[in-house]
Order: sequence, then structure tokens, then C-alpha cells
Amino acid sequence: MTRSVTLGKSNKANIAESGKGIKMNLRNAQDYTIGLDIGTGSVGWAVVDPCGYLYKFKGQNTWGSRLFDSAKTAADTRAKRILRRRYGRRYRRIQTLRELMLPDVAKVDPDFFCRMNQSDLVMGDGDFSEKHPFFNGGELTESAYYKSYPTIYHLREHLVNSTEKEDIRLVY
Repeated sequence: MTRSVTLGKSNKANIAESGKGIKMNLRNAQDYTIGLDIGTGSVGWAVVDPCGYLYKFKGQNTWGSRLFDSAKTAADTRAKRILRRRYGRRYRRIQTLRELMLPDVAKVDPDFFCRMNQSDLVMGDGDFSEKHPFFNGGELTESAYYKSYPTIYHLREHLVNSTEKEDIRLVY
């Protein structure tokens, strides 16, 4: 196959006509264009002369592509960041509430917040040795609490509608 191509003086030395077609060597090229196709999951390239014919380098066509994993959206990272911030804000609100209520709760039950911190432990874990950790006996026991207030909504309704002074531990 033979092609007739009109080229400038600089590329005449790079073209040798043969029965297989035009061979153009990139090593001695003076005038060439690099074309790039940059996508979200791949990059393609080609090196051509001014007429659009491919050059060869070390016997290989100077074109190709690379595929790679597409980028992930920021939605997953954003959701995790939002959750971390939400937990952090919740923790700070609980700490602030404890600091505000500590003097009044300490008058009734000095170890209340220590027991609250250990309430998720099982008997025998660490310092935890109480069966009912929220209340330390007296007139308010954990069994009586759960009978009177099966859910937090029952407790909230009682606190809103009651006119008598309630135990500060119930308010917390």
C-alpha cells in the first residue's frame, strides 16, 4: 500500500515508503502532535504528524490508553464526617449537662455519674459490681423506676405534668 503525502522538509527523512505502508520514526521527528483523551476512568494518547499519521517508536505505534479505577464520590466520606461531628456534638452536650447538674445531683447521690459511666458494663467487668447501677437504693430503686416509667415518654409526661418536686436524677 502506497500513500502520497506532501510534507515539509523536516519530516521527509522520517518517512520511508514500503509495501506495508508509511513508516514514520518518532526518534528523528521535528514536527509532531501529542493528542490526549483524559476521561474519568482512563487516559488515551497518540503521537501523530501534521497530516494525522501515527509515528512509531521502537517499532511500536505511538498510541495507547491506561485504565484505572474511577474516583469515588465524596458522599461516603462526607456521611462519615457528618456522623463523627454529630457524635462529638452529642458528647459535648452531655458533658455540659453533667457539669451544670453535678452540684445538685451530688447532694442526692455523689456516685450517680460514675455509675452512669459504667452502666454499659456487665457484672464482673472492671469496678462494676452492682446489679442495678442507676440508683443507689433509698426510696428510688431501679425496679420501681421501670415499673413506674416503662419508656422515656412515660417519664417525660410525668415530669411535665407533675407539680411536686422530683428527684434530680429523674430529670437528668
